[in-house]
Amino acid sequence: MRFSTPVEYETITQALVKGACPFCTYLKNFQSKILHELQDPQQIAGLCNFHTWAMAAAANRAVVSAVFRKLMNDASCRECTICTAIKTEEAAQMKEFAAQVPGTRVLEWVKSQGTFCIPHGTRLLSQVPASLQQVVLNVLKRSTVQLQEALEQVASGKSEDKGQGGGVLGHAAEFLVSQRGL
Repeated sequence: MRFSTPVEYETITQALVKGACPFCTYLKNFQSKILHELQDPQQIAGLCNFHTWAMAAAANRAVVSAVFRKLMNDASCRECTICTAIKTEEAAQMKEFAAQVPGTRVLEWVKSQGTFCIPHGTRLLSQVPASLQQVVLNVLKRSTVQLQEALEQVASGKSEDKGQGGGVLGHAAEFLVSQRGL
């Protein structure tokens, strides 16, 4: 995981970026904020494989060292504290998005330019009112068609995209399973 300085997003709608899932964008930033601002090793009760390595790459080596020592002394395997925080924040942001979007300009933006990865789009379907479910399905369909066309170009050698794990292939991976680490 690249350790990036978090951006101050207050709402999910601030994370709307053309070509990227707003939930992935928001939650990736949220995750970076947790890692960047961690000061108390007692806040971490457990770590998954991904977040252990992410923490090892974090800036505050003294805090990370204390977290690792704490976890080594507590041999019980606990659920990852960061994963739990991300899931909780994701649920809150989906609820906020579903409440904010109807009847706003954000809805028009989502209809014309919005993107959701499959996992977040699928979860969002159960959060939004029936009147918005078709919008979410249309966004997923549009993204699927665009990515399939781009992947066909790569497969046929007609694309100049040479990104190893990035470019079209990276976008397709994010669309299929959300951004790495979420």
